[in-house]
Amino acid sequence: MNEMVTMVFTDLVNSTAVKNHLPGSDITERNRLYRDTILYPHRERVENTLANYGGRKVETIGDAFFLVFSNPVQALLWSIAIQKSHAEAPIHTPLGSLQLTIGMHTGCPLADGDKFIGQEVDYTARIAARASGGQILLSEVTANFIRDARIDGIVLHYHPHFSQTIKNQFT
Repeated sequence: MNEMVTMVFTDLVNSTAVKNHLPGSDITERNRLYRDTILYPHRERVENTLANYGGRKVETIGDAFFLVFSNPVQALLWSIAIQKSHAEAPIHTPLGSLQLTIGMHTGCPLADGDKFIGQEVDYTARIAARASGGQILLSEVTANFIRDARIDGIVLHYHPHFSQTIKNQFT
């Protein structure tokens, strides 16, 4: 049987529009400015905090992350911490503070080297695509683990398209 993990997908909100509004004489200049002042600081926050919560980076695609955690509670606590970090110490863009979407699901995807494949991964990506800026969206499976953990201060709210969302308590 495959190992159970909590998969987390993150993405930056409106990154294409942000790039279009950056100063610069051409797309290469704007891409460099985006990379150096927005993307790299965000990536550093993500990558510097993962180990503290038992997470690891599976891969990045553009400004999106695919992460896995061995424990759904740790995945949620990391997600709250990264959202809180963006709220308390915002990374500024021409369109306002940088916002992050997060979606997660717990399951047993098929290992493919140090990556994962399978319906569980696809489902996690679909959950993340439904999240709004500053939101953490959970599958029902992950929400059940979180409910059972009875973490003080964590409030789950029903989301009509998938399952549960964490109330945006980071701002």
